Amino acid sequence: MKTFGLILKSLIKRRTTSLLLIIQIAITLTILINAAFILIQKQVKIDKPSGVDIQNIFSFTMNIQGPDNEVLNRIEQNVQAIRDLDTVYNASQSNAVPYSEIGAHVSYGLVEGSDNSMGSAGYYLSSYHGLDTLGIALIAGEWFQPSDITIYDDNDSAGVKVVISKALAIALFPDNWRQALGETLYIDGSADTIVGIADIIPGTWPSWRNFDKHIMAASTLKSAEPHIIVRAHDGARDEAMAEVKKLLLQTPNRWIDKFKTLQEQRTQSHINDIAIVHILLFVVLLLIVVTALGIFAQVRFSIVTRRKQIGTQRALGASKSQILQHYMIETFILATLGALLGALLTIVTNVYLIEQFKLIVVPMSYILLGACSMILLSQIATLHPILQASRVSPAIVTRGG
Repeated sequence: MKTFGLILKSLIKRRTTSLLLIIQIAITLTILINAAFILIQKQVKIDKPSGVDIQNIFSFTMNIQGPDNEVLNRIEQNVQAIRDLDTVYNASQSNAVPYSEIGAHVSYGLVEGSDNSMGSAGYYLSSYHGLDTLGIALIAGEWFQPSDITIYDDNDSAGVKVVISKALAIALFPDNWRQALGETLYIDGSADTIVGIADIIPGTWPSWRNFDKHIMAASTLKSAEPHIIVRAHDGARDEAMAEVKKLLLQTPNRWIDKFKTLQEQRTQSHINDIAIVHILLFVVLLLIVVTALGIFAQVRFSIVTRRKQIGTQRALGASKSQILQHYMIETFILATLGALLGALLTIVTNVYLIEQFKLIVVPMSYILLGACSMILLSQIATLHPILQASRVSPAIVTRGG
């Protein structure tokens, strides 16, 4: 207890140096925790399961020639020709492509009327082949039958069958998401029936707050420039892409656009997130190195300026282990005070970021782990100069050095 009191007196005597070290640790910890938290959230977003057979899927847009009343038949003829290829597992027309930022969104609710909307969700028009083409996993209910598929009409409020994502089912019925099965879902004025629930339906806009909430409707879109999604057999994606392109380009005046793998689409959609992760990772590593060097330099300077004092302590009988203990405790006190101040600043900063940028709350576990890590870093960074301090000879007092 007496030793602890002497350490506190020593810190108060050098209050300017001590305060600078505390502030340095506090500011570093604040930046470090917030940066690490954002980095982890971005990485989790990038690594989030897609819910589809992302390794074997590719998509494209093509043109359909001929009279308007033959468009749907010609789309189906082309898609069926793709399905007949040996390398292709299945293919389907869609109005949207996952991760491509090409898609649609709708308002939804359990009660009719625009005033009763519960939010927005992504909206896929899907054929009978849509489930197998994407490789989506149904966890409740059933998929559409061929007879369920209707022709999409923006002005038609007649109900269709829909499959929704589990995230949307939870939003509709938080206490029991399975209750959504068989319910009527009002989608932009259309009274549709929920016949199935999928584990995950990937969205088209990864940065959208409703990315997990999606609806797949048993409907097909009549378009002269349809989006086609193709799923190849395992390991045959590149070969299938070459065969599909060769097949389609046999038609005169045919063009193909946005010919990409789903993997490419996903990587492209996360390009900003990936850049942020790399930048934040560099910032975090740089902060750790700079902080460790700063603490090392400050403690070393403090010890160098007190060599005569240390020599006196050694002359009065202090052992090497006692000197080591003294300065380790001293550093621990400063680091702990800095960590506590940093934790407080982190909470204040996070509140501001939540209000300004709609970020989520940093869990207390991140703050505690960051504080403990900073204290440990401080101990490691100062170990070498403190070991040097313990080796100071009592003779330094008589030499006046």
